Amino acid sequence: MPVIPGLTRKQLGGELIPEGTYALRIHQAKFVTAAEGKDAKFDYINLDCVVTEEGDFFGRHIFQNVTLKPGQAFLAAQIEEALGFDELHELNNDEWLDGELMGVVTIEKGKQGYSDRNHVKKFLAP
Repeated sequence: MPVIPGLTRKQLGGELIPEGTYALRIHQAKFVTAAEGKDAKFDYINLDCVVTEEGDFFGRHIFQNVTLKPGQAFLAAQIEEALGFDELHELNNDEWLDGELMGVVTIEKGKQGYSDRNHVKKFLAP
């Protein structure tokens, strides 16, 4: 289900995915940084994962920002291990972050006027 700016979750036809562990595939990964230049390090990855296991939630997207900041990159380290990468910091937008992994999905309460959302609490190897 593609995300269309300006539409609510209800308009997109999806409620939150119940908490649990799901098989996921990385659909898209965008590396984002505030700094510019060839020596800049990425601050985070805007990750779009798709549920791949058969069932009611097959094909549903879960969006997750994954920080790459030293001392805070716990999810990034889990993705590195699950996908067999040496270090996500070395990747860039020209390389494809691809693979199957498991995600422990929770429901994060909405803040500052935003709705509740799904959140990947932990990434695991399949």
